[in-house]
Amino acid sequence: MFQNLKAMLQKRARNAVSWAIRRQLLSINPVDRALLLKHELEKAHRAAYPPHPVYAEFDFDWFKYACMVQTTLFYVDILPLLGEWLHRQPRGSTFRLLDVGGGSGSGAEFLAKLFWTFFTGYKISIDVLDVEDRFARFSPLLHDHISYKIGDVFELPDEAYDICLCSHTIEHVPKERAGEFINKVVQVSSRLAIFNAPYMENPLIPVHRYTIDEAFLATLPSPSTRKIYKSLGWYIEGQPSECIVFTYEKPQEQGKQP
Repeated sequence: MFQNLKAMLQKRARNAVSWAIRRQLLSINPVDRALLLKHELEKAHRAAYPPHPVYAEFDFDWFKYACMVQTTLFYVDILPLLGEWLHRQPRGSTFRLLDVGGGSGSGAEFLAKLFWTFFTGYKISIDVLDVEDRFARFSPLLHDHISYKIGDVFELPDEAYDICLCSHTIEHVPKERAGEFINKVVQVSSRLAIFNAPYMENPLIPVHRYTIDEAFLATLPSPSTRKIYKSLGWYIEGQPSECIVFTYEKPQEQGKQP
């Protein structure tokens, strides 16, 4: 009984503090209130950031000003190609996109905000799928326009999404499964699959399993398009630091509208 009374008093004390904070917030002007809340949210994000499993020096500042920036730049690289494909679709079309191996979700969030409404003429809803759960709870704290899912692409049915995107992920897949993985991503898309990755990387950075070179690409089905390019998000000193993007486009069924 004493424990129940103690718990009730503690709850009342917390509520009293909560109401006091609310009254204090409401007493200041909206701009100052927003700045205060923004500052507190930044502190909450830092506290919630999941430590890197290998590199302790990869802290929240690294994540915010390096990881998220690099990821977003990789999706900037893809945007012109995606835009070219969209321009060949009827304006007012809606699409579902799956970002396979999307990590933190930062790149997917960048795209999702661009296509959140029909301002561009096209609307795209985006899911992120990753086999690792490190960012499953953290990503929604930063990203409001995507749905984050934990799972394996091999468990999805064929043509579950209109578009599949796989950005700088294939080089992390075991080489003996890479072809199978790429084929499955293509199967999950009903219209378009886009892949990008470092090209001719040598030597490899520690987290990459193999080099995406012409010998590897020759083992894959011929893509609809491919392009080798320089990315602001990818630079290794002493290397050409090039990337490759390649796509697989499926013809739309006659009379079927997106």
